[in-house]
Amino acid sequence: DFDTKQDKSKTSREVQELLATLPNCLSRDSVDKFCVEFCHVTGSNKQAKNSLLRELRYIPWNRSELIPYYARVAATLSQVFEDLGPKLAGRLLGQFKFLSKTTSMDKLESRLRNARYIGELVKFNLNREDLSVGIFFPSEKIFFVLNQCFKNFAGSNINYLCELFESAGRYLYRNPDTHAAMGRSLETLWRFRKQKNLSPAHNNLIDNAYYFSKTTDTQIQRLRKKKTTPQKQYVEYLFFDYLGKVDQIILTPTSEKK
Repeated sequence: DFDTKQDKSKTSREVQELLATLPNCLSRDSVDKFCVEFCHVTGSNKQAKNSLLRELRYIPWNRSELIPYYARVAATLSQVFEDLGPKLAGRLLGQFKFLSKTTSMDKLESRLRNARYIGELVKFNLNREDLSVGIFFPSEKIFFVLNQCFKNFAGSNINYLCELFESAGRYLYRNPDTHAAMGRSLETLWRFRKQKNLSPAHNNLIDNAYYFSKTTDTQIQRLRKKKTTPQKQYVEYLFFDYLGKVDQIILTPTSEKK
């Protein structure tokens, strides 16, 4: 019994030390290495799985760049811990429902992180033959989230929708199982843009989300290869390259800089 307690204590300590390295996983290789080490240290330890779930749910506030890598960790280890994916999905869906009780911009950052996390997890569903029974978010749950935001198309709901479209819209639009439903969602988004008197900022968000979701990789390459003026090339660089590498850019009007 004493030896067993010592082994459990050692495993728990090793798990905590390993989980402390999770924020350093900023590449596919480092994520895959973490997953292998986690399986080696924990085996099928239920307590270790719960600790991992807690870490995956609470991404450090100022580290939104970790979201796609945490999603990869969850997708990889769900092959070992079968209920890890559904539990993480359930908690993110619960967070969505809680945050969507108001369209106030006060919780905007939290909502955008939630949208991006869900979007990143959605992409791993596409590795399965039937997206309707995906590891994390079955298709009906994705469109439930979209439809809830469409029902009250205002304030932070618009920001949330656009973040989710930019994160996973293209993947859902190009997947045969969800192409039709995503096409209808995009047309609803565009119809609301035309019908409602929205702010220029929200119109820009919708434009980017709509065209990004419908733009294919071939079209992007074709646009990049077109001969343009230096000014147009700079704009294309900002849109296709720079904006894809940052979470948010605040543009300050020239008049305010004086």
